[in-house]
Amino acid sequence: MRDLSRAFGHVTAYIAAIPTYVGGHMALGFASDDENAHRRPLDLLRERFAAEPVETRYYTPEVHAAAF
Repeated sequence: MRDLSRAFGHVTAYIAAIPTYVGGHMALGFASDDENAHRRPLDLLRERFAAEPVETRYYTPEVHAAAF
């Protein structure tokens, strides 16, 4: 995290439960120069998701917004 903060203005970490990962939890790093990069409006997330030709079982724009 210290090294990332030298290159990016906004650095944070998350812990996620990953059932397929040995131990069950994984630490994830997030770094950006945009302090609001992880807070995109739900309407924008929906628009971007609708534009992509992918099918998902669990991901939705609402889940994405709630994760942050």
